[in-house]
Amino acid sequence: MKNKMIKQLRSLSHIRKKQKTWIYELSDNQLYDLFEMIKRGDSAKQIAKNIKGFWGIKPKSSVHSLSQGILKFKDREIRGQHI
Repeated sequence: MKNKMIKQLRSLSHIRKKQKTWIYELSDNQLYDLFEMIKRGDSAKQIAKNIKGFWGIKPKSSVHSLSQGILKFKDREIRGQHI
């Protein structure tokens, strides 16, 4: 079941015919954890801080930039009715 969810999340983590997002580059466990944080209702800003601090993802990017990516991903999930 978790593998099926990760596959669905992975398909939502990039926009077809455009560059892959940094979210697409996350490991399966990180992608699932991101989904759980969104589902739990954590703010995009807090998630971005955690991703930068604990996972070391995109250390040179701003929290605002990362949170924008999270919000776009969240929007695609909601339209896909995953949350």
